[in-house]
Amino acid sequence: MPKHPTRRMLLAWAGLTALPAAAVLAQETEEHNPTDFVPRRFTPEEFERLSAAELHKVKLAIRRGRTILIDGFTASESRKMIKAAKRSD
Repeated sequence: MPKHPTRRMLLAWAGLTALPAAAVLAQETEEHNPTDFVPRRFTPEEFERLSAAELHKVKLAIRRGRTILIDGFTASESRKMIKAAKRSD
């Protein structure tokens, strides 16, 4: 006759199965980073049409280390243009 699992063994298995479930639940409640949705490349016309809120997200992405390019300019030139841009929508 097979041995019945002990209470300690059942608690151990319950704990082990709860760990991945807790990780999945924590991942679902994680906030999205607004800079994840910022495009990495703009045409000069698209950049000029950015609203103040969109420009703020682009500047935030630059501060957080993302490389954002404006067509026809190098990365450092694009960064300088973005930092210098001001919108008053």
